Amino acid sequence: MSLQRYRRKRQFDATREPRGDKGVGGSRRAIFVVQLHHASRRHYDFRLQVGGVLRSWAVPKGPSLDPSVKRMAVEVEDHPLDYADFEGDIPKGHYGGGHVARFDSGVWSSDGDVEQQLADGHLRFELFGDKLKGAWHLIRSQRNARQPQWLLIKDQDAHAAAQREADDLLAEVKPPPGGRNPARTARKPAMPPVRKARNGDAGGHWASRALALPQARRQAAPRGPFAPQLARLGTSVPAGEAWLHEIK
Repeated sequence: MSLQRYRRKRQFDATREPRGDKGVGGSRRAIFVVQLHHASRRHYDFRLQVGGVLRSWAVPKGPSLDPSVKRMAVEVEDHPLDYADFEGDIPKGHYGGGHVARFDSGVWSSDGDVEQQLADGHLRFELFGDKLKGAWHLIRSQRNARQPQWLLIKDQDAHAAAQREADDLLAEVKPPPGGRNPARTARKPAMPPVRKARNGDAGGHWASRALALPQARRQAAPRGPFAPQLARLGTSVPAGEAWLHEIK
């Protein structure tokens, strides 16, 4: 594992990407990071710390939480560990030019010898991130290609979810400059069906349930804005187990 290829591809006087001069921490757990990269072709960069570098794969469609989905992951050059903190723009015309945003990060582990598993072409591992959790597989493809191709597959466990894509989890990812949504290729979620009102009553079954409450009565909707509900001073706290109290 070496950063020679990484450094040869970049001009560090023009890009903010780290050179990778920092050493490896002593007892820290192995980290992972997934970055959304708006380069010439939009893709996700999937990176696992192995030793003193981030082993890296470009995943065009991003990780899927559906175990039946096999995502192509193209192996690329190793990256330095401090690349896990990199976000921002790589200048156009330079290698990987475009916007980089962190999609997810955390720590990861594997029960076996990671180097040997990678050499054998099947890495079994577990992620502990905010969006990506549970057991995963990286399996090397036998297809002849200019760069080694792998398959990234979610294991069938409690964190698996049918038909869930990385683009479905993009709510907290910063959009690139220009205001474009990073989920521009994401499927639009299905809108919930609209329940028709019954007997001309807007709100349908909710209105009937509200009227069934004790002392409920039908009234016309008020005109204009609602008055704000303000906190009131009191001399005692509400009683009962349904309340939680916090001292300010």
